[in-house]
Amino acid sequence: MKKILAGSLTAVLLVGLLAGCGKTDNETSGNANTGDAGKATTITHWEMVNGPADTYEAAAKKIVENFNSSNDQNITVELQMTPWDNFYQTFLTAITSGAAPDTSTGASTQPLQYALMGEILDLQPIVDQWNEEGNDIVNQFPEGSLDMLTYDGELTGLPWALDPRGLTYRTDYFEQAGITELPTTWEEFLDVCKKLKEWNSDIVPFVFGGADQMSTQTMMMFLMQNGTGFTNENVEADFTSKNVTEALEFLHELASNGYISEGTASYKSADAEKMYCSGTAAIWFNGMPTATIDYEDVAANSSVLPARADLQTDKFFSDTWYTKEFSEKVVPVAVPQSWPAPALFPAFSQIEGEDYPGKALQAVITGDTDYEKIQKETNDLIATAIEDYGADYDEE
Repeated sequence: MKKILAGSLTAVLLVGLLAGCGKTDNETSGNANTGDAGKATTITHWEMVNGPADTYEAAAKKIVENFNSSNDQNITVELQMTPWDNFYQTFLTAITSGAAPDTSTGASTQPLQYALMGEILDLQPIVDQWNEEGNDIVNQFPEGSLDMLTYDGELTGLPWALDPRGLTYRTDYFEQAGITELPTTWEEFLDVCKKLKEWNSDIVPFVFGGADQMSTQTMMMFLMQNGTGFTNENVEADFTSKNVTEALEFLHELASNGYISEGTASYKSADAEKMYCSGTAAIWFNGMPTATIDYEDVAANSSVLPARADLQTDKFFSDTWYTKEFSEKVVPVAVPQSWPAPALFPAFSQIEGEDYPGKALQAVITGDTDYEKIQKETNDLIATAIEDYGADYDEE
């Protein structure tokens, strides 16, 4: 019996410094020495849109304005809001063309890849200084989170928020469909979807983004639920296993029974979000539900949870019911996105960014049942990426 876990901890957002570390007023590129007192320094910061579009950007701009007007080190931060769509290609293009920002937030998988490219500053001296000062902030990071962002002895980023993935569902739809018990196995999940479809054929039982990184993350969730990942614990491509075949078969069954929309393979995450928020979907695999704040009838949703323990007492997180539910039901049973590998590895960013597992998902939900061929092709892509990055895990 395959377990339906609450979700997976598929991303830990980070604050990372790229190799260009600010530019003085007479420089046109990074790599400036910001230690010269009195020199004007400009730092370009890319902020990912990590919240509701109508409020997040304004809040980020306010923080930057406050910093620019109050710091006494002649530092000016230039803010650029960066969308998640095609973020992997956006960052990689900027870095390889010498147009990278000085600092950024982003996905936890990015900095290890950039470190291998020689494009990330080592942040360990900052943590060392905090330790020397007795700063309690070092005790607020989740256990092992700094280790996950350490590569070849260098700290490539600082975690600042947990970004869990989970299954959100409409409790009112479940009740009206006569569903009294939540599913704990794949068989029970199929039965729930069947009851929802029989109750109201206009409601899609299950929705997720199938055309962006969420497709890979959906694939990862079902792999993890079935006790596997796209690599093994030794960071070797492992997409040809029986457990992977079973996950692909299950996804195909969801599609062939009409439990997901025919157009799922073309859905972006925003499309899935709109379906759930508009009431046309009953179960939603998601991360940050940025639009649901405007829909009072949505019975359950999720949000980003803070990585620092001290921030979890903030009123926003302690009083917001959906963050409390994710904290109580998802995070305790979630596993890191690199599982069963014990930590992130440089090739992970490319594997996820190029959506290799997600393309396997897209194939089976659009009718391709040649599982052996799909698995071999995906496994070859994963193995090549790992080989290209030289990810000898024992050396990390």
